[in-house]
Amino acid sequence: WAAEPIRYCVENGLFNGVSPQSFAPDSSMTRAMFVTVLGRLYEKINGTLPETEAAAEFYDVVPGSYYAPYVDWAAANGVVSGYGDGRFGPDDPVTREQMGTIMASFLQAAGYGDQTVIGNIGNFHDAWEISGWAADGVAVCVGCGLLSGYPDGCFYPQYKATRAQVAAILERLNRWIAGRGQDN
Repeated sequence: WAAEPIRYCVENGLFNGVSPQSFAPDSSMTRAMFVTVLGRLYEKINGTLPETEAAAEFYDVVPGSYYAPYVDWAAANGVVSGYGDGRFGPDDPVTREQMGTIMASFLQAAGYGDQTVIGNIGNFHDAWEISGWAADGVAVCVGCGLLSGYPDGCFYPQYKATRAQVAAILERLNRWIAGRGQDN
């Protein structure tokens, strides 16, 4: 199920493998990796990331790391805000509810927020487990067809997203944006 989305993301420069021979589809996606692939998607659509005035004030973002310019861009444009204590948590696995919140903020920052549809997250058997701060973002992503539940009807908001899952979601996001036209 993940082969085509992975191929799509790699061929379009959105994702890299963990080595030249391995993609590690079942490995957890980190927050740094996730913001990086969203930044690459933004670059693919717009040609470049906009310059940011100042680097993000996250004390755990390593200057010069592969992800630092993407975290700076995302923070400057309201895509991410970190944990609220000065940390971004670049090596922390991204959860499904974090992913929904970040993607909804990405859509807003990229100018697509007014074209989104709010989905009904109450249909998930575990909707009550979606954190209050994440509910709106998850609802936007469900409404746009970017996120869905598992076959058992649950969303599993605290589950760690795998690299294969993110590739599938990123392919959907790229296609959703392409379907809206590039003149946002």
